[in-house]
Amino acid sequence: MKSLHTKILTLLLGSVLAAVLLAGGAGIVNAGRVVEGASGEIMNLLCENKTQEIDTWLLDIEQSVDTIYSYADYQLGDVAELWSDEAYMEAYIQKVYELMENAIINTECALSVYLRFNPELLTPVSGIFLIKSEDGSIHDEEMTDLSLYDEGDREHVGWYYEPIENGGPTWLEPYRNKNIDEDMISYVIPIFRDGDKVIGVLGMDIHLNLLREKAKAISVYETGHAILANAAGDIIYSKEYPEGLKSEEFNEGLSELKEILCADCEESIEKPVSYKWRGEKISLVNRRMVNGMTLAIEAPASEIAHTRRQLIVECVLILLGVLLVATLLGVRLTNRLTRPLMELTQAAEKIAKGDYDVAIRCETHDEIGVLARTLRDSISELEQCMSYINRLAYTDNLTGLYNRHYMKQYRSETENRETVDMGLIFSDLNGLKFVNDRQGHAAGDELICRFVRVIEKCFPEEVCCRMSGDEFVIIVPGKTESEFLEMVNNFRTSSIQNGVPLAATGCCWREKSKAIEEMMTEAETDMYQDKEKFYRDFPQYRR
Repeated sequence: MKSLHTKILTLLLGSVLAAVLLAGGAGIVNAGRVVEGASGEIMNLLCENKTQEIDTWLLDIEQSVDTIYSYADYQLGDVAELWSDEAYMEAYIQKVYELMENAIINTECALSVYLRFNPELLTPVSGIFLIKSEDGSIHDEEMTDLSLYDEGDREHVGWYYEPIENGGPTWLEPYRNKNIDEDMISYVIPIFRDGDKVIGVLGMDIHLNLLREKAKAISVYETGHAILANAAGDIIYSKEYPEGLKSEEFNEGLSELKEILCADCEESIEKPVSYKWRGEKISLVNRRMVNGMTLAIEAPASEIAHTRRQLIVECVLILLGVLLVATLLGVRLTNRLTRPLMELTQAAEKIAKGDYDVAIRCETHDEIGVLARTLRDSISELEQCMSYINRLAYTDNLTGLYNRHYMKQYRSETENRETVDMGLIFSDLNGLKFVNDRQGHAAGDELICRFVRVIEKCFPEEVCCRMSGDEFVIIVPGKTESEFLEMVNNFRTSSIQNGVPLAATGCCWREKSKAIEEMMTEAETDMYQDKEKFYRDFPQYRR
């Protein structure tokens, strides 16, 4: 007969063994599932992060072209006879040239910028074509004769005809521009009058190799890499095809990849998609960029599963050790194993919903710790990227004031607010072109910054925007008319330096209003009257 000690020991060991096997087995299954899901989230976050980095460049291009277009469209007359008047258009070109030059200098990734007119209005080589060299210098480039090429010749003149056919702002597919022998992508806005009367196009190019280098620098796991593709599914860059590959040259495996790349990207992808390549399963996530191209990040499924296999082996070893010790130690080890994984899962779920305010406390040095540190780094980079994009989208690079895009957003938000007493100031710098022509653009920039310091001193809490190169708008809500006019007078006084007003200023005040657009027009008209007075007093500054 077995002793009670033996029975209790046998019962205890049997209970511990059964509990450990059940709890440990369930822990292994759950840990594998959690790690697999977290790995997919890491790839998704990396793809999202890198896509937003590239989109920052592309949005910078869009912002520069939109700024030039707003100015060029505003300066262009509405009388049809003027558009074929070479003298008028030559003067118009001179007005736009300076802004285009400044835009390409201040747009980091820009290769070239151009304004081309309809050859039916002027000559086939009328317009502006500026190229930025590797050393940052800007020079005029000989313009393509549009009359020498058929409209279907995309590599020579597609940049001109395609946006006109689309009828609006267009990101061109990657192409080789045979005029300057460069691979590029372009953002182009057609200029129309009277509905469908074509005046010309305005565009900016970015070197395609910049995007390729950006994609080349992306890696995940041991051999995972990035793929760039256009909307048609052609590979623009991949590790195996650094110079790209047309989709018609794809083999069977790449054809499956083409279907994935051409599919619409969802806002949130729960797990990577897979395809077969050379007999190996590949996991892939992708995002659509603002220009219609696709950035994909792929890695062999075997590498993704490697972390899960390692974790399972460690769990088995832990279970064997737990069988040699007490139940309490087994429970503690299981909790220690699953707790960081659950924290990572909860963090990943919050991130998937757009909540980046998560605390990841795991500091271990195993695979879970690597996973936690990678997730923390990804969140940090994503937050920095989002902050940078917001700052880039709504502030002016030179002055730090709000820009035209912010003013559009502010006007839209104001429409949904209650009406308030509001004043608006419209200022236009005096003599900016005079300073730029005689002292250089650095002196012009210093004049702008000097005026901005006056604005910031006089309106430290108001909404101050730089609308274009020399135009500024200040919105002063919540002030009575007398308070507002006193602020305007103080501003005008502060703007006088060495006896010369830095800017012509107009203003408008309305009671219980939110019609910013109308107020801006009224203040601008008032400003022009002040500008004429300035030119009468200081004729040497007249343009």
